[in-house]
Amino acid sequence: MNEYPFNLQGRQESFSGSGRKESEATKSREFSLTQGVIIVEIEHHGDGDFKLEFVPAEGFGKGVAIAAKVRKLGKTITNIWAPVDSKGQLNTHAISQVKKDFLTRAIAQAKEYKGNFLGPGKYRIEVKSQDRWTCRFIQPDLGQSSVTLKFDECDFREDGDAGVHVLGPLKSGPRPVSAHICYSGGGNFYAAAYSVDGTHQCLVFEEAGQFQIESHSTKIKPGKEYILYISADGAWNLQLIEGY
Repeated sequence: MNEYPFNLQGRQESFSGSGRKESEATKSREFSLTQGVIIVEIEHHGDGDFKLEFVPAEGFGKGVAIAAKVRKLGKTITNIWAPVDSKGQLNTHAISQVKKDFLTRAIAQAKEYKGNFLGPGKYRIEVKSQDRWTCRFIQPDLGQSSVTLKFDECDFREDGDAGVHVLGPLKSGPRPVSAHICYSGGGNFYAAAYSVDGTHQCLVFEEAGQFQIESHSTKIKPGKEYILYISADGAWNLQLIEGY
């Protein structure tokens, strides 16, 4: 399992299994999710089918799993998140926001619903696999709420103070991305990017003490949506520029 490339503080959980019969699911103990962001890292060590879901635990909310019937579409929207439903060996990550208004958003986007909305509450992990697997997740302590970002004329700027900041999703354009960073803190500064589709993660920059860098090349891939995670002990300014 890869270590997070930055100093995230928050509640962490880890679950693992050695595989069961095809028709049986391994169920974890109950755990709680609070409003914010959840980052999940998953490993599957076999060549067979593998499905992992976050399922509302019994007694969730008012005693039942939250669901809504969308009359015109004839669909039921629930807060079940299945970050992995695939086959073969995996070493990947997945990201989801946990928000109180997830149900409203799910209904509004029901035509494109893919089961990746979560509301705060109690959950358990259910895994179907005949092989060995591991799942670890963290809910980072946030110094700032998540916001939606876009490159504006090939440029993105953001200022922040000490703490952990979560920014995104931010969609990169067709060209490579470089970073300008100014940091006035005395401790460590970490900036990392996770793609929303779970296929890529990279360290944008890491340094201790005050610094200023320009035109630092990054491994952010063109045409992908990312969530940025920044941990700092002081004030900072980050500028991402397309094309270099």
